[in-house]
Amino acid sequence: MSYFILTEILASGGSDKKIKLWNLKDDCFSCVKTIKTNDDVYSLLQMYDSILVSGGKSAILMWDIFSALCLRTLSVESTV
Repeated sequence: MSYFILTEILASGGSDKKIKLWNLKDDCFSCVKTIKTNDDVYSLLQMYDSILVSGGKSAILMWDIFSALCLRTLSVESTV
C-alpha cells in the first residue's frame, strides 16, 4: 500500500489496482474518487496541484485527479 497527502486530499493505492482519493475536509474522511489502474500501485507522488504519478510493477502513470484520466504512461522493463 502507498499513500500521498495533497492539500485537502489523501491518495492511497495498493494491490487492488485502484487509487482512491479521500476528502480530508470531512471528519469521516470520505472516498471521493476511485481511479482503476491495470497494475498494483507501489508508490504515489504529487507533481502539480491536480497531477498524481503512480508507480507499479509494469508502468509509471501520470494522472489528472479531477478527470481520473491517465495523461501519460511510461512502461517499465523488468530486469528480474
